[in-house]
Amino acid sequence: MINFDTIASTTEETNIMTPYVTAKPFWGVTNVIILVVTSVVGTFGNFLVLYVVAAKKAILKVESVFIVNLAISDVFVTAVANVISLLGKNLRIYVGFGCDYALY
Repeated sequence: MINFDTIASTTEETNIMTPYVTAKPFWGVTNVIILVVTSVVGTFGNFLVLYVVAAKKAILKVESVFIVNLAISDVFVTAVANVISLLGKNLRIYVGFGCDYALY
């Protein structure tokens, strides 16, 4: 793991590498609350869509396949991408995917 605090040479670079919550507490906490609420509600809603389509066989038509596909992809966004975004913004960790540091 790379220690980014030792790499920063200027004050501006150091400020960029501080966690979002500690650098701008009001906006950081607000951002975390919004992302957590939308992730939980979005994940629950999409699982609810998947449950209804699976439970009601009469709904299983061509149009519902498109809705199921959207619900599955949105579950990955709300359950995976938002969590990685929160970790990258607030914990300053290596999140992978070809980048050494997740900037906001």
